[in-house]
Amino acid sequence: MKVKITPVEGLYSAEFYANLLKDYRFTVPYEVRESMKLEVSMLVEVVLEKAQKKG
Repeated sequence: MKVKITPVEGLYSAEFYANLLKDYRFTVPYEVRESMKLEVSMLVEVVLEKAQKKG
């Protein structure tokens, strides 16, 4: 399962995003959603849903 997220320069490290994706129960701070222009938790949910259908 791969989720591609482009970290925003200087906001959080790439490691932060990698750790974020390891835990699917996280809530994403508003400023992160705004800066990334996407809802990370929804993205992860969609990916998980697709993975479950395959399995």
